Amino acid sequence: MKDWDLDLEAHRRYTERAIAAGRKPPKLVHNLVFSMPKGTPPEKLLQAVRIFAREKFALQHRYAMALHTDQGHPHVHVVVKASASKMSG
Repeated sequence: MKDWDLDLEAHRRYTERAIAAGRKPPKLVHNLVFSMPKGTPPEKLLQAVRIFAREKFALQHRYAMALHTDQGHPHVHVVVKASASKMSG
């Protein structure tokens, strides 16, 4: 979380104000799950999700991913930081 520079205390205060005003609070991260049927090669799924994430998020958002094979079908969790990352140039 430190690396992603998420100010959780400021987000908590903003969330409380948004809820009090009847608005939806902003998201810090978006959670995506890419799931495939049993028998799908996990490595191929992970490779496809890596390509997708790189093409869609790499230049604008920080993201992390994890492959899971513990439930009988391979799936990849991707967590994407909601606000654009600070790019140094």
